[in-house]
Amino acid sequence: MRLITILTVSIAILGVFAESGGRKATRASEHETTNAERFRRGLPPKSPLRRFNTTQPRNLARRSAAATQSVMLVASPDTSVKRSLSKRDTPHDSVSQLYFDGSNALFALSTTTETKLYVVGSGTDQIVQPFFNEAGLQVAIVSQLFTYGTYPDMTPNAAGGPTSVWFTIEYLSEISSDPSQNSGHYEQGPIWTTPATLPGPASIDFFNYDGTVTTNVPFWAFDYNGETFLGAALSGDDFGVGNAYTRVNLQWEVYSET
Repeated sequence: MRLITILTVSIAILGVFAESGGRKATRASEHETTNAERFRRGLPPKSPLRRFNTTQPRNLARRSAAATQSVMLVASPDTSVKRSLSKRDTPHDSVSQLYFDGSNALFALSTTTETKLYVVGSGTDQIVQPFFNEAGLQVAIVSQLFTYGTYPDMTPNAAGGPTSVWFTIEYLSEISSDPSQNSGHYEQGPIWTTPATLPGPASIDFFNYDGTVTTNVPFWAFDYNGETFLGAALSGDDFGVGNAYTRVNLQWEVYSET
């Protein structure tokens, strides 16, 4: 049985181990000082949330992404897989929006709330920033790794076991401007690929410990502790949550202020 304990910032960090067949899962804070360890000393950033109505047409007008602009990440589930009634009207069977869950310092999916994001420019390994009300808080979305393997390695049949990604925030001052410096790190950024025009597909790069890069890592909606989080992994099984996961397609869309 595999148990994965996620980071929290409103209380002391919960237990740190996950097991699978006698293997220990490693999280980022066992190797590096992460944002969660800093944020737990005070209140986490609060994300400005608004109602997200999936029944209304979204603003899909194509716009240039060359300049800083407000965007949102929209997840569409794989509808080819039949879901149980308990999954109805959830990110597992409905269009959902990325938002920041401040109680866990992780990004989750919801059909009712959303967080405004900022992008600058387009291309691979771009910085994406969430909008928070706190003045002067300069953070970006980064990947937070959990691995059953020997090293951070998102390749088939990785030694020791698979690696999965959850998403959290990190101070810009802690992020290297050189993406190659991500190799083997348990917290990685910048990682995002942003299109030249919107709407457009979202993807991330994963920097393996050996210097290779895994591109276009599949995205997943997966349930943990009553929340549906956004993750990335080669397989949904890599999150260790049984069958409580769904493959999703992630897309950048223009954020409408109305």
